[in-house]
Amino acid sequence: MIPHLFVLKFGGTSLSSSEKMKSIAETLRERSQRGEKLVVVVSAMGKSTDELIEQAYQVSSQPPSRELDMLVSVGERISMALLSMALDEVGIQAISLTGSQSGIITSNDHQNAKIVEVKPHRILAALEKNQIVIVAGFQGVSLEKEITTLGRGGSDTTAVALASCLGAQSCEIYTDVTGIYSARPDEVVDAKQLKHLSYRTMMEASASGAGVLHSRSVALAAGQQIPVNVAHAHQREEGTQVSLEKDQASLVVSDSQSFPIRVDLHRSTVSSAVVDFAEHKKLDILQMSFEPTHLWLVIRENDWVHWKKGLEDLVVQEFVRSFKGYPDYRVLSVITSGWNNSAAVLAESLSLFENENISVLHAVVHSTLLRLFVSGKRLTDAQNLLHQKWVESK
Repeated sequence: MIPHLFVLKFGGTSLSSSEKMKSIAETLRERSQRGEKLVVVVSAMGKSTDELIEQAYQVSSQPPSRELDMLVSVGERISMALLSMALDEVGIQAISLTGSQSGIITSNDHQNAKIVEVKPHRILAALEKNQIVIVAGFQGVSLEKEITTLGRGGSDTTAVALASCLGAQSCEIYTDVTGIYSARPDEVVDAKQLKHLSYRTMMEASASGAGVLHSRSVALAAGQQIPVNVAHAHQREEGTQVSLEKDQASLVVSDSQSFPIRVDLHRSTVSSAVVDFAEHKKLDILQMSFEPTHLWLVIRENDWVHWKKGLEDLVVQEFVRSFKGYPDYRVLSVITSGWNNSAAVLAESLSLFENENISVLHAVVHSTLLRLFVSGKRLTDAQNLLHQKWVESK
């Protein structure tokens, strides 16, 4: 274990201009001069990944997954080289390394690879030379020597994986918000920043659509008990720490980029055919609730065309009786340390929405979670109602 070692990750919005790059370089210089050893994971600048994907579809109606990985991995490489140059400008030795140069070994699943091993030999050698190591997040190399990317939240996962294998004191995630809030502060007036969350609460929030940390990275941090701190990249303010310590937090989480679908089954045992299809096509099932005659799935809006084609095939094969997507509905969740009476919570929440004429398609409740599929047009209103009732009152 290297003393005073920290892994930092900077998101794309915090790297979106040369001025922001220089600001981060100055912060890293100060910390390095205090004797800290730093490994810095970077995302692609701004929206450059989206722009690269758009270019791919301009030349190909269905770009091969391998070539997409080769293309989009360039974004993080640009960030790492520029930040290393910015550090050199302020007199700090740094070296930039790609995912493969950093020893991040992955499965061969293009666009959604999993980290299977980390061999950080070059990182350790650079740290021994007192260099700051800048690592391209979101990417690695497979055992077949193919460049791969890690899917949504991949840079977070890179950072936590490196913190784990290097024995870092903590993993710091820097973004364009000051921390994790009890609801979206741009949509809920009285949303408050939370000082601490447990791994369990954060994992539930990430799975419910909170975009600050990806659920895969939280699960990895929890497994290795690595403290994770989320803070603003350019403001010297205390952020939100995620750790093993229990919390009493409650928060409202919404996801405007996904919607529910209902899948009616011929028999309950064929639900596995739906899951197998999703795994084969590398489609995420964000949430799933099961009843003997049907499934409720939450999927990404952009994946609907692929789900529709696959479920049509499953209807022909008589695994699925019918299905329907509900793109006008969105997922809204309340996550808490525990209800006294979950049935009463559901009844009161539905009554609130009925009084405000907010349509609810489906609801699930258990001891620490309330999840509702609500009208997308009224999502902001619904968030504020639930926050007032179950967060502010608590």
